[in-house]
Amino acid sequence: MKNRYSLKGLTALLIACFTIIYINGSAQEKGRPVHFKNGNFIPDNNLRLQSFNRADISASLWGNYYYVLVQFTELPTTAQIKELKQAGLELGNYISGNAYLAAIKSDFDFSLAGSAAVSSVSTVPAIFKKDPQLFTYRAGNEKTAAKTFAVSYYPLADREMVQQTLQRLGAGIVITGFKDASVIFIRPDKLVVDAIANLPFVNYISLQSVTDKTLNYNGVGLQGVSALLSSAGRKLSGKNVAVGIGDNAEISTHIDFTGRLINRVYSGVSFHGIHTSGTVAGAGILDVRNHGMAPKSTIISQTFSDIITNTPTYITDYNMIATNNSYTAADDGCPGEGIYDVLSNYADAQMKDHETVLHVFSAGNDGFYSCSPFAVSFGTIKTGWQCSKNVLTVGAIDQANYTLAAFSSRGPVQDGRLKPEIVASGINVFSTR
Repeated sequence: MKNRYSLKGLTALLIACFTIIYINGSAQEKGRPVHFKNGNFIPDNNLRLQSFNRADISASLWGNYYYVLVQFTELPTTAQIKELKQAGLELGNYISGNAYLAAIKSDFDFSLAGSAAVSSVSTVPAIFKKDPQLFTYRAGNEKTAAKTFAVSYYPLADREMVQQTLQRLGAGIVITGFKDASVIFIRPDKLVVDAIANLPFVNYISLQSVTDKTLNYNGVGLQGVSALLSSAGRKLSGKNVAVGIGDNAEISTHIDFTGRLINRVYSGVSFHGIHTSGTVAGAGILDVRNHGMAPKSTIISQTFSDIITNTPTYITDYNMIATNNSYTAADDGCPGEGIYDVLSNYADAQMKDHETVLHVFSAGNDGFYSCSPFAVSFGTIKTGWQCSKNVLTVGAIDQANYTLAAFSSRGPVQDGRLKPEIVASGINVFSTR
């Protein structure tokens, strides 16, 4: 029996075939979506399709480098990353969709990229370099008065050159302790944002708070520390160990810290700083029942996050192994919850470079808030330091019934990670007095 096709049926079949070919062809012309906070950027597969033209990325050239987005068909191996770097293509931060920010030498041979499965090299549009909060920022608003704009740049760009360029555009530089990070803080001025975002070496501009504020004898037993301290046990009293404490108090006048203090605080006496320092390392001289977790440790005391920015020095000079931090730089309430930002990245990068130190941060006291779309208490980890991936974030429990304290912040953070990693007693905690 012969198969017969009507003209109408044959036309429909041909249209379907061409549609499939067109869809497949279109899919091959575009890369995977790269997710930025302001939306998705879809690169052209210009290297894989051999349509790359150096002129197409000319807007990303500054000095001797192209500052671009590089996408791979599959994630590169360690060996491939090393080979690309030796050839003049250095990968920076991973974004998503197998794509990295990268700096490429102006004389780089792009034919070498194909062997490393590079599918595209693209200039990042300025819109994707802006924090969404910048669009609603209003100068003079009381809630944003302590804010700065954080300008993050590619690590290969010279810091002095970056700062001078920002100043020429009219940006006012804010001096901070974050001198070894690829970020410069400027006074919040929306008029300069577009010009800065168009600079090739700038990878992101965000609204950032850098003003720290506090987070406001049963403990030793509850945590099982007594056995660790005992001379019949592990004898882990902290002797010959240096710990950093970032807080708001000058503690040198207190007898419990005599002979064990390296003081870098000149801000006067405060209960909060004395209390947290005593919990960590109080000797219990005034009341032996209220000694700290490591009563014989050496204390390096400095104001708030200055203990973090000076950590590399204290590792070298005093072999500091850990820091205790009961403060936040985030906004109050739900606007200041769960965001991985410049401070988060700073802590992570530092701990990656200095693997012998551990930064410990309190999770926050926002457990009473209801931050959409989460249920009450959840999604309330403080933005910034507390959201770092490498720090140990600590929640609070009520030692009377071993339940999470109602005020204690808890995750998830906005990128889905679970926080805090651990909890400790946080109600009616006795310390040095």
